[in-house]
Amino acid sequence: MKHSFVAFDEVAECYVINTCTVTNRADWEARQLVRRAKRRNPVAKVLVTGCYAQVNSQEVAEVPGVDFVIGLNRLDDLLRFVESVPTGAPQIAVSDVKRERGVPVLGTRALPGHTRAFLKIQEGCNYSCTYCIIPTARGLSRSVTPSEVMEQVRRLAGAGYKEIVLTGIHLGGYGQDLNPKIDLAALVERDRR
Repeated sequence: MKHSFVAFDEVAECYVINTCTVTNRADWEARQLVRRAKRRNPVAKVLVTGCYAQVNSQEVAEVPGVDFVIGLNRLDDLLRFVESVPTGAPQIAVSDVKRERGVPVLGTRALPGHTRAFLKIQEGCNYSCTYCIIPTARGLSRSVTPSEVMEQVRRLAGAGYKEIVLTGIHLGGYGQDLNPKIDLAALVERDRR
């Protein structure tokens, strides 16, 4: 099936709402976006993903109008649900991020017509700050191996990107979970030509 993207305020057959849950206001805004989508097209499918869906999947599923709840790192389920027909009750696909050991390289993002690309090299955080939900939503710190980072950098450079922005939840923790350990500075200096 062929898909095309439209602006959120346009009528669509399927709305994908990527959420945050860092504050109660972020949760409220996500619920408002579900309501807006259903007002635009009452028969549209509504998929909710992101941190709010990951941390409070049951709460998200109870929001009127939600058809699918997809946790983090579940792109396969997201694509499957875009193609699916809602069953009536919201379907939930959320896994335990605390068991995650890798970082999906699907974090590589390049925007056509731009000279800058984004490459996710780290996910999660090992700190348990009392005010922060990141370890619950994203899991423990995990790093992409230097060889995989360099492979992605070569691909992006080969595609013509002049600038590559390395991203992560806690880049200061990059490489501390790898064997041998490496830090961000050593990664950036690696294979300089």
